[in-house]
Amino acid sequence: MMQGICSRAFALLVPMLLASAAGAQEGDPFFRTYLSVNEVRSLAVDGDRFWLATGGGAVLYDPAGEGIELFHRSRDGLLSDSLTSVAIAPDGRVWFGCERAGISIFDPLDRTWEAFTSLQRPIPGDRIRRIRFSGDTLFVSAAEGYAVFVSGDQIAVCQEGIDDLRCGLPSYDVRDFAGDPAGNGFWIATAEGVAHHDSSETTTIYDAGPSSPAAGRLVRHRGSWIASFPDGAYRLDLGTETWDPLGGPTGEDAVRALLSDGERLLAAGAQGVWSLAADGAWSRVGDRSFPATSIARDAAGGFWAGARDPSENEDGLWRLDSGVWERTVFPGPSRR
Repeated sequence: MMQGICSRAFALLVPMLLASAAGAQEGDPFFRTYLSVNEVRSLAVDGDRFWLATGGGAVLYDPAGEGIELFHRSRDGLLSDSLTSVAIAPDGRVWFGCERAGISIFDPLDRTWEAFTSLQRPIPGDRIRRIRFSGDTLFVSAAEGYAVFVSGDQIAVCQEGIDDLRCGLPSYDVRDFAGDPAGNGFWIATAEGVAHHDSSETTTIYDAGPSSPAAGRLVRHRGSWIASFPDGAYRLDLGTETWDPLGGPTGEDAVRALLSDGERLLAAGAQGVWSLAADGAWSRVGDRSFPATSIARDAAGGFWAGARDPSENEDGLWRLDSGVWERTVFPGPSRR
């Protein structure tokens, strides 16, 4: 009896599948996908303009001229709509790190795109975590390692599966970079600790202090190195080997960006934007909390923050005006 029922069900299913296939061939899609560019993951300032890396493509925003331009994945353009990082090179080109597709480079002058992937260039992988420029030095961090270039020439690389013993690093998963202003190599934040790679090719790990060594972001502030860990921000002074706690937002995703403006240290994260004063006290910046992913200062010294909110109620780009955060959202979602 059961066999007969299954046979009849299969006989009914086949025509339905054929009809669906015929409908698809006639141009009726099974799915329509929409992209939202308000899930801001990274933010870069270019004079009076802002470049945003989002979960639905790239955005160029000119608040003075109210100009907005969106970029989505295309055959000769952006490699992916799922972006993780954006940085502006000294030559004015804009570099976008992709979640799984490498790096896309946009030239605003001739409006052309260039692919920078592990199939073509000596980078460790295409799951890009962070892109940073320091003068003519380019740092690329990925889930599979890192690469460093000076004037376009590679000077250092570490790649999972190729280089043994993690190149002396605590982990191949590199989250952030910071150049050493003294010219003595660079600092690397990984999923299992922070390391310093000096000019003699020696890598030293600094993981003492935090309860968990998983480092997220790294920045230079008032002569010390500041790193974010799950139990807060920590400071490492020159000549020492142990991170000193600074407090601040805690949790695995509590700090998604660090910014030093010389006097203050700013942390952007799931609990909003926070500031560390010279006396060691943390205070919330502005009148509200929102899930910030990035923070930057414009040419006039104003603060901006990108936000990523799954509920879409607080995502987008935020501007601090006289202590009040004002939100900007962009058109969309665009149909793919």
